[in-house]
Amino acid sequence: MEKIKVIDSKLIEHKNETYIYRLLTEVNEMILKISENDIEKGSLIKYIKCPFYLILNKSVDKTIGENDYFEVSTCESTIDLECKSTCQVNLR
Repeated sequence: MEKIKVIDSKLIEHKNETYIYRLLTEVNEMILKISENDIEKGSLIKYIKCPFYLILNKSVDKTIGENDYFEVSTCESTIDLECKSTCQVNLR
């Protein structure tokens, strides 16, 4: 699993039933693609305040795709607990 701290998030495009966000992280800039049919993920990203944390079930270089699984939290401790309980990984 990979933990990412998102410092800024901005909707940059709505194209072909996909919302495309620019995420500024501590390490680099990433793209997040969310299907407009995925109401849960769309609402989380639309209304969450920065900074927030993402955990992903795989390592991602530049783009988090529509089918990529991720969890969101404003609290780093919650993300760390989720990682520990899910896969026994300590990300500290």
